[in-house]
Amino acid sequence: MDVRGAGEDSPAAYMQSDDQLQMEFEGRQPQPGYDQWTARRRATRRALADRAGLPVDHLVEVWLRGGIRLRGRLRWQAERVWEDADAERGMNLIVDGVSFAVSEIESCVRTDA
Repeated sequence: MDVRGAGEDSPAAYMQSDDQLQMEFEGRQPQPGYDQWTARRRATRRALADRAGLPVDHLVEVWLRGGIRLRGRLRWQAERVWEDADAERGMNLIVDGVSFAVSEIESCVRTDA
């Protein structure tokens, strides 16, 4: 590849450098950045659940807007890597296979206590 005239920060010069970053796709190396991100997400979710009084990981009866009643274990929906900046808006819960937003809850009662 000809990089004549390309600045030091140009994509062509970067591709020719030995400093190009590599990604490990086979999972052999630890991923401290990702681990830190997931730990922060868990702490944020735990704080949100505590603040809202949600008994996550317990058996519950949840009433959603529209008169929908769900019974089962309250869990956070699967993680998504790219979320909105507003943490609460991107965090959905799930009970008995039904996903819903925190803002849809009318009431939530823990039934296993």
